[in-house]
Amino acid sequence: MASLKRRGQNSFAVFYYYTNEAEEDIKHWESYKDELSAMQRKSFIDYLQKNGNVDAIRDAAMRYKQEREVIAPAKSSDGRAASRTTAEMKKLTIGELFDMWLPIYVQKNRLKPNTYDNHTRVMANHIMPYFEKQPVATITALGIDQFIEHLNRKKCQGSKSYNKKIDDVPTLSSSSVKKVYDCLYLLLKAAKAWGVMDEIPETAAPGVKYAKRMYWTHEKIKYALDHIRDNRLLHLAVHIAFICSLRLGEIMGLPIDAINFEEGSLTIRQTLQRVSNEALRKTPKDEILFEFPKIVLSSKSTVILTKPKTEESERVVYFNPHLARELRERLAQIERDRKYMGYSNGDYSNYGLLFAHPNGNPIEPHLLERWLKAWQVANDIEPRIDMQGMRKSSSMYKLRVNNFNYQEVQGDTGHTTPTVLMKHYNEVII
Repeated sequence: MASLKRRGQNSFAVFYYYTNEAEEDIKHWESYKDELSAMQRKSFIDYLQKNGNVDAIRDAAMRYKQEREVIAPAKSSDGRAASRTTAEMKKLTIGELFDMWLPIYVQKNRLKPNTYDNHTRVMANHIMPYFEKQPVATITALGIDQFIEHLNRKKCQGSKSYNKKIDDVPTLSSSSVKKVYDCLYLLLKAAKAWGVMDEIPETAAPGVKYAKRMYWTHEKIKYALDHIRDNRLLHLAVHIAFICSLRLGEIMGLPIDAINFEEGSLTIRQTLQRVSNEALRKTPKDEILFEFPKIVLSSKSTVILTKPKTEESERVVYFNPHLARELRERLAQIERDRKYMGYSNGDYSNYGLLFAHPNGNPIEPHLLERWLKAWQVANDIEPRIDMQGMRKSSSMYKLRVNNFNYQEVQGDTGHTTPTVLMKHYNEVII
């Protein structure tokens, strides 16, 4: 078990052992400025030790060390802050600059793990393969424009290319190209600030042509709710998405105690997502509400509950009697699952989630997307939409019945401002 000790008047330390990759037991200590934080950390480590989660304990220790390294300034052998000469800075490659910049940017901007993953993915998939070991100081406006042209012709990978002939694989969308450009520009801003380059090359940002996301009319939603019969969780998710305008991660992360039947409301305070272990180690932990234990211990990613996308996303939304009835039915099913799996002997994972497998484990967003796609294919439904399209269907319907009062509908959707809602959902439903 972990130990907690007071160190002076305003410092507390948590001690515990972890096993490194050489299977050696390492004594590790962590310092905290208040007793509550130290007690919470001790409880978390005790929980991992009780469940024999060796990898998670090691990850927790490594994450603490890396965060301290980011916060503390680098020291040279004589104790002074380490620095690079101007000549050395001018030789930095794009990859070396990224490795210096990202930890600082993470802490300064309090990045969430999924944002961290997005930056590292963009760097690994697009920027590094093109610029390779080119010194940042030698990047020119022409080089950037040629890079953008390269991205415009680049074929998609992953699911968009699966089982397709090369001529049928689409190129990167204009929004994807813009995201890559934005990441590169952040690096170049840091390069100028740190003296790696004298000036940022003047180039025009690539234009973005947003494809209109498909959505369903109220009648199509009603048809879906009348005909999704074999998968009650999919039915409930579609129902909640339309009535409450929730994002998919918000739906999958809904806790049972968020339901208030007396007021007919749901309190949205968390979202469920899968992020890389590296992102969890290197980003601030203040918005991470819970890390689910790994089912596959060697997995390089972790399912987490985190705070919603923006402050405006923490909200209360309301449901009608039809959805209330289905929510009660779902709670009754959860209780049956608990009894069947043996709630008392630990076979049921009681995470308190509304959407969960029969053993209580969370349902990941990509699985629900798969269910929705399969139902549409099996029933020859057009247009085919994803769960974000379901959210748009809800928003568009509410805008129509509220005479396009964006400010009022924004309270349900959780967008930052009515303007953001207007930008994405400005089509007229006839």
